[in-house]
Amino acid sequence: MRIFIAIELPDVIKQAILRQRDILSNLLPQVQFTAASTWHITLAFIGETTDSELQQTLSAVKFAARQCGPVEIALGNVGYFGPVTQPKVIFIDLTGQMQQLAAMQQTVAQSLRSFDVDYDRKAFVPHITLARNKRQLPAEWRAMSAKALNSLPKAPVFRADAMVVMQSELQSAGAKYTPLQRIQLGGLT
Repeated sequence: MRIFIAIELPDVIKQAILRQRDILSNLLPQVQFTAASTWHITLAFIGETTDSELQQTLSAVKFAARQCGPVEIALGNVGYFGPVTQPKVIFIDLTGQMQQLAAMQQTVAQSLRSFDVDYDRKAFVPHITLARNKRQLPAEWRAMSAKALNSLPKAPVFRADAMVVMQSELQSAGAKYTPLQRIQLGGLT
């Protein structure tokens, strides 16, 4: 089973992202945009696990969650990974209590290490993936999209108050994510 630890997004935030995605997909019809059901904030990617490793991961996340409080998060700007003319990923970055979010991610990482759970140790870059891309884009796509997105109302701030251990199933139509367990922050059940 392939798993990761994430923060789920409330429907009101998904609706705000959907408005942004619709504008971007009209500007960039050659790009493969992700489905709303896949939008989340990844705290740690674990990968393939056995049943016993899953239990260790759940214990580590429960331990970490007791040490973390809720975090206020808002949607930021459109960003990308890779060169501007051929970005591999187009995303929305985040604003709000980013120091607290980074501290939460560090608490999760530390807890995973203390429970001997192997995970992807890439640098934490909080974002929501909007699209994956393999094609050449015009250099001005960012300026065009920023101008088009300025007309949208600002998305509300949301309160992340739980972590989720999520299963990821790779399918031909894209990844399917299934929550395995939600764990409230601050030791709440």
